[in-house]
Amino acid sequence: MQIDANKTGFIEFYRLFLRIIRQDMGAVCTRVVYGFLILVVLFLIFGKGKERKYFGVMPLFLMAVMLNPFSVYYLSKYLDLSSRYFRFLWLLPVGAVYGCFLVKAAGLIKNKKAATVAAYVLSAVVLLYGARTVMAVTSRLYTGVSQNPGMVKIDNVYKIEQDTLQICEIIEADKKDPGEMARTLYGYEVFMDIRTYDASICSELSLKQQNRYRNKKLRSRRLNKMYEKGKYKNMLNYLVNSQEPDHDISFDTDLIAEALASAGYQYVVIQSDKYAAQWFEACGSVLGKTEHFTVIRVDG
Repeated sequence: MQIDANKTGFIEFYRLFLRIIRQDMGAVCTRVVYGFLILVVLFLIFGKGKERKYFGVMPLFLMAVMLNPFSVYYLSKYLDLSSRYFRFLWLLPVGAVYGCFLVKAAGLIKNKKAATVAAYVLSAVVLLYGARTVMAVTSRLYTGVSQNPGMVKIDNVYKIEQDTLQICEIIEADKKDPGEMARTLYGYEVFMDIRTYDASICSELSLKQQNRYRNKKLRSRRLNKMYEKGKYKNMLNYLVNSQEPDHDISFDTDLIAEALASAGYQYVVIQSDKYAAQWFEACGSVLGKTEHFTVIRVDG
């Protein structure tokens, strides 16, 4: 989703911003936030005066500063902080609440030795879980087409796939204006990289939507059904993310061109060996190819 700040009111802008965060928030992050809210409620009920005041304002602080689109802009601008890393700052107040709760819980243990052992065990569990999570998450990042077992070093300074750099350069060279949004259809393989490297190249598909068809086989029956129901964006998402068909299938490329026009896509980035790549190439002009992907400008 792309928000036009010049045409959106304050309340609507904030609401859309939170909607984007909610759509892209992973399962682990969601559980962490829910746990944070539960702990805040517990502190408000059972905490002492200062604890209630301190923890009571934490959610407000989170919403006003860390999850505020205007804070992202101004703090990133005047503190010279990349907006790519701003999104991690929500962990500061959330982590503080978890830390205070664990200290409070450890303090309830009367035996000092038992409290010390509990603290060490808890620290070890947290570190192991953190390491496991980092390994699991990084195996899904910067993968492009090749598999990443986790914690693999990326050679370029931007820490993204070379394919992504070339894709963005091709599109930027064609649209010429760096400030102009390029509505671009692309799949999960480059989704993580493109959205953080060049936000002007926008697919308007969330992570959840990108994952929706990744394990589905490409079938003409499903495509025709989506087209007949006017679900053009779903159909295009299905084409770039689905698995290869079990046998040769056919589909009218004019219908794909119609869907692209209806969805407002200007460019398509598709894995070159995908079955649907030939169909998309018939809908526009090939601007260039990277090692694994083809970049197409949509006709019209």
